[in-house]
Amino acid sequence: MPAATRKASIITTLFLRIYNEWTWSSRYPEQPEILQYLNFVADKFKLRTDIQFKTRINASHYDEENNKWRIQLDDGTIVSAKYFITGVDCLSAANLPNFKGLESFKGEWYHTGHWPHEEVDFKGKRVGIIGTGSSGVQAIPVLATEAGNLTVFQRTPQYSAPARNHPYDPEYIRQSKENFSEIKKQMRESQGGQPVVPPTKSALEVAPEERNQVYEYAWENGGLGIFSAYYDITINEAANETAAEFIRSKIREIVNNPETAEKLLPSYYYGTKRPIIDTNYYES
Repeated sequence: MPAATRKASIITTLFLRIYNEWTWSSRYPEQPEILQYLNFVADKFKLRTDIQFKTRINASHYDEENNKWRIQLDDGTIVSAKYFITGVDCLSAANLPNFKGLESFKGEWYHTGHWPHEEVDFKGKRVGIIGTGSSGVQAIPVLATEAGNLTVFQRTPQYSAPARNHPYDPEYIRQSKENFSEIKKQMRESQGGQPVVPPTKSALEVAPEERNQVYEYAWENGGLGIFSAYYDITINEAANETAAEFIRSKIREIVNNPETAEKLLPSYYYGTKRPIIDTNYYES
């Protein structure tokens, strides 16, 4: 067996062990469960012995002559490596906007990228949240149920679809574990590594009634189903507009105040900003 094939086989075997031994509780598990999973994997494969914590990399340079990376640590140590995979930017440093007056603001303020481990009490408080990206859209409904008053500051409205998070049914879990090979095949053959059957129809080749039924099903099912309902949503302006207008119609339907709804309607192509999902965002 070639070395590459043998390596791929070993990785698949290890992944299958994790897949069979770990079971997620819901479609979109929360932070404590994700942390529990990471610790489970680290313990299962004894990864901690190969991880060096509390270490900062000051510089890295590729040595062309020796085909090696030279990596300088904060204590002056030089490490040599064949591969150098970084986890910089959003994985290690949050973007804190330079808002004028932030340094003299006397109230409490928090950044979703540096959220405290202890619970934050918003009950009865006057709260402002800046931004309606993925984090803002997820935080707004929670804050709205706790704060005495919540004001949202938005630069650009978002296309967001309901997450429809739910606990996994035991029968679904059983079928998923039994059909590992088929699910893995679907993931490998899909554009984004998702276990879905790729769409074969154009959004423009079906009647509007049928198309809306497909979008309605995707909306009720939750997740990013609308984005992948038809193969040409990301490559054809007219096809994209059918999906965009469907979501805009949902916003108008859900948001009771027409003036507020109008402010929440995106005007750009769906998918040109990261598609996001929510729980009761427009309802809030």
